[in-house]
Amino acid sequence: MTKTRPFLRRFDWFWLGLVILVVVLQFWWLPGTTQLPDDTYSSSIEGKLGFYRVVERIFPSVDRSRDQLVPDEPCLLVMISPERYPNEREQKQLKEFVNNGGVLLFAPNWSKRNFDASELGFELKAVPPRGPRSTGASTIEDPVQSDDVVEDESGPDIETDPGILATTRDLKVYSDIVDGTFKVRTRSLFDDTPYMFDELAATDEGEQYAISWFYGNGVISVCSSPDVFTNMSMMDEAHAFFAVKLIEHAFDKSQLDPRVDSVTFSEYFNVASNYRYSGILFSPVLRGGTLQLMLIGLLFAWFSFHRFGPALSSLAGKRRSLEDSARAVGNLLYRSSDGGAALRNYVEYVNSRLRREYGNMVSLDKVDLLAARSGLPAEEIRTKLIRCKQLSGAPNVSSADAAEMIRWLTQLLAGTNKAVKRN
Repeated sequence: MTKTRPFLRRFDWFWLGLVILVVVLQFWWLPGTTQLPDDTYSSSIEGKLGFYRVVERIFPSVDRSRDQLVPDEPCLLVMISPERYPNEREQKQLKEFVNNGGVLLFAPNWSKRNFDASELGFELKAVPPRGPRSTGASTIEDPVQSDDVVEDESGPDIETDPGILATTRDLKVYSDIVDGTFKVRTRSLFDDTPYMFDELAATDEGEQYAISWFYGNGVISVCSSPDVFTNMSMMDEAHAFFAVKLIEHAFDKSQLDPRVDSVTFSEYFNVASNYRYSGILFSPVLRGGTLQLMLIGLLFAWFSFHRFGPALSSLAGKRRSLEDSARAVGNLLYRSSDGGAALRNYVEYVNSRLRREYGNMVSLDKVDLLAARSGLPAEEIRTKLIRCKQLSGAPNVSSADAAEMIRWLTQLLAGTNKAVKRN
C-alpha cells in the first residue's frame, strides 16, 4: 500500500504560521494599543474622547492634527495633556501661530507637573506634597513627603495611586464665564506670568486654575490641570459647561474672523513621542501598508522554497582549456588579417618577462646583455629587433611575418632562460 505524500511539508508549517501572524496583526496589534490613556481617542476615565465628541457637536469644523505641530490657517488649537511638552523650538512655532491670530488652549499632563513655557509666557510648578496630619494621639504622615514623586509615564491612576493623591490639590473655584462654583483637581500651580491676564477660574485665596491673555493678534488660554476635560468630568454638568465655555471665551476674545470657528485637537505630541526613526513604519497610519508588504515578501519567500517542473539547465558552458583559448585567439587574429597587433602585444610581454626575471637593467633595448645571456650573435639580435619594431608599427602585417618574428622572440626568451638555469 502506497503512502500518500503530505500536502504540506515540515517547513511549510513555519511559513504558514508567519503568514497567519501577519494577517492577524492587520486586525489585532499584539504589541498593544497605540492610544494613550488620556488622549482624545481614549474612552477611559481620564481620556478626552467625551470632550472631543461634545465640541464636535457644537462647532461645525472640528478635527484632530497628528502630522503637524500648528495648522496652516488660524484656528483654535486645543492641546490637552500632551504626552511630551513642546521644546523651545516648538514653543516658538506655537508663539508665532498665536501671534498671527491663532488661539491656543493648553492643559498640562497629570504625570508631568513642571512645565517651563517661558516662550509662551507662563510656567507651571508642581504642587508640594501634603504634610503630616494629626489624628488625636498620633500623627499620620502621607505616603509622599517630598517633591521627588515618581511620575508614571503610562498614565496616572488618580483615584488610587498614593503618590498621585499626596500631590493632588482639590480646589473650589469660581468663574466669571459660568455661574456658581465647582471643584477641580490639580497637581500644578501657575508661577508669575509677565503678561496681564484674565482669571477664568480661581479660588478665594487667589490661586488661579485657568487664565487667559492676549499675545499679538491671538489669545492663549491655560488650565493648570486637564481635570475638566476628562471623560469623567463630562458627566458632571458644571465641569462640562465650563470646558465648553473656555472654547467659546477663546473665540470671543480673539480677533479671528467671526466666520472662522474651526477647532483642531492637537495629537502631535502624543504621536511624535511614540514612533521615531524606522518605528514610523508601524505607526497607525503606515502599519497596514507595512504589514501588507511583509505579507507579500513572506509569500514570495515561501514560493521560493518550492520548485515546479524540471530543473533548469545551466546556461554557462563548460570551462575551456588554455589550449582552446589560445586557438580561439589565433583564429581571431588570422581572420582580422593584422598580425602587427599580436606581435606588438608579444613584444610587451617579452619586455615585462625580462624585467621580472633580471630587473630593470635588462630589456629588448640592451642588445649586448641579451647576446651575453642568450648566446645569440649581437648582430642577429639587433637586426631582428629592428624588424620587430617595423612590423609592430606597420598596418596589415601578414600572419606569416608576424608568426616568424614571434617564434624568434620565443627562442630569444628561451635562450635567456637556459642561461639562467645554467648559472
